[in-house]
Parts: sequence; C-alpha cells; structure tokens
Amino acid sequence: IPSKKIVTNPNISYDWLPTFTEAAGLPAPECVDGVSLLPSLTGRGKQQQSLIYVEYFQTGKTPDYKEFSPSNRGRQRMQMQLIRFGDTVGLRYDIKSADDDFELYNAVRDTHQSINLGAGGKMKETQKMMKEKVLQVRRVRDSTHRPYDEEPVPATKVEKTLKGLTWKMYGGNYKWVPNVSSLKPSGNGITNDPGVAFTKNKTNAVYVFEGYINIPEEGDYTFYLTAGNKSFIRIHDAILIDADYGFQAGSTRESTIKLKAGLHPVKIYSTSAANNKNLLNFEWKGPSFQKSIVPAEVFFHK
Repeated sequence: IPSKKIVTNPNISYDWLPTFTEAAGLPAPECVDGVSLLPSLTGRGKQQQSLIYVEYFQTGKTPDYKEFSPSNRGRQRMQMQLIRFGDTVGLRYDIKSADDDFELYNAVRDTHQSINLGAGGKMKETQKMMKEKVLQVRRVRDSTHRPYDEEPVPATKVEKTLKGLTWKMYGGNYKWVPNVSSLKPSGNGITNDPGVAFTKNKTNAVYVFEGYINIPEEGDYTFYLTAGNKSFIRIHDAILIDADYGFQAGSTRESTIKLKAGLHPVKIYSTSAANNKNLLNFEWKGPSFQKSIVPAEVFFHK
C-alpha cells in the first residue's frame, strides 16, 4: 500500500498479520492478539490500540553498547517482562516473583530508558495496573516456567452489572473464527444462556457473546467447550479455549486456569453453518464443585 504515513502509535510484530488480512479484505483470525495498522498506514479509519506485551528468558547480561544508557549496560537479564500503557513502558529484569516492581520509563521522551519513573515507590497505581494486566494477558505454558505462573489472575472491578451476556451476530461464511472488530453485526441482544440463543440460528454466521463470568472462590478452574462448529473463548485478553484450527465438529476442548474470586471479562465466539448442528455447550469444574454446565446466574454484562 503506497503511503508516506509514519506510524506513530506503539505496535508489535503480531500486529502485522491483522494488517495483511485487512489489506486483503478479510477479517483476521481471533486467535491473533494483534490489531491492524492499516488506519495508521493509510490515514483512513480509526486506529485500534495495540497490546504491547513480551515475556522471555535470556541468560547473561545486557551488552555494553555505547548506544545504551550507562545504567542499562551489563545488567543481569534472566526472566524478563515488558508491557506498555500509552507512553509508559514497564520493564522487569531478573524477575523473582509477581510482586517485583516494574521499572517505568516514558518511551517517547526518554528513548534510552535512563530515568526510572517508578524508583523509590513512585507511581504505585501504575505499578498495580501493570502487575494485574500482565497476569490477565498471558497463559501458563508447560514448556516455559515463569516465576509468576502460580499467581491467580486478578478479577476486574465493575461498578454496575446486569444479568446475562450481550450477543451480536455477524452474517457470513468464515474459514476461521474471525476478529469481528471490522465487521458490522446483523443482529444483537441479551441472553442468559449462550447455547440456547446460538442454536436457534440456521444460517452461516458467527455469534459473539460478551460480558463477565463471576468466579465464586479463588482456585483452579477447568473450562470445557463442546461445539458443533469452530469456536473460541477469551478470558480478559488471554486465550482460554481455541477450538478453531484443526477442530473436529462435536468434539470437546478444555483448559485450566487459576482465577481470583470476582468478575472476569469473557468473550465466546462460535460459528454457525446452515447445514450443521449448531451445538454450543460450555461447562466448568472448580475447587469445590465437579464438572457441570456453567449456570446462567454467573453471567453478567454492563
């Protein structure tokens, strides 16, 4: 796309797949965490904010490059983490626990990250937001151990809620579960039971149910999704269940996550097909109860 536009909004490598799919006239798969940069590149449309998050393990120390701020040379790296809120970058070196403070830098005015704005216990509210957010955007992986893996995902504070989940329907025949941010809904409403509302549809479409799930007590929760077509669930910004790529119709996928008590944002995507059985069965198992259908009374929306 020929353009002289300079992209000034923060972005990350996983923003490029949504950019390319939008350029091709297609919605990105929902399993991709990025956003399209096409509005910034073309000057048309509203640019969505990108989620900038990285975690990694690297032995050794930072190089002694002259381009680096002296305070950032020869630093022990090990377990590291980065997240960005607006112009503020949060960075942790050699992490020991989820309670470790972030170093906070203004990435626009202080490009060499030489002035730690969080030193001496400053910016406590930003520290709190970052410590919660990094737990809400990631998932524990068996292949990589992190010092904060056992920390439960914090709940979200919501002032007022109503019973049930909102839903929107987007007509179309999609080869994958799409990110619907660029699509226009052809129907909407509120439901206490996503499975019942969904199975009434007999056309090619994707349904998105959105709201909060109330977790009764802190602990490990296993969620199960049995679907007749490709489906997908997010909790906060993290992938809870991916029943998209390679999914066999009618099969069950599951995932276990440690959650704090309270309200957690949830989005349930499921595609329907005109000639298929539109099954959507959402179950859970918690610290004090066995596997059962997720009851309608735990769903809320604004």
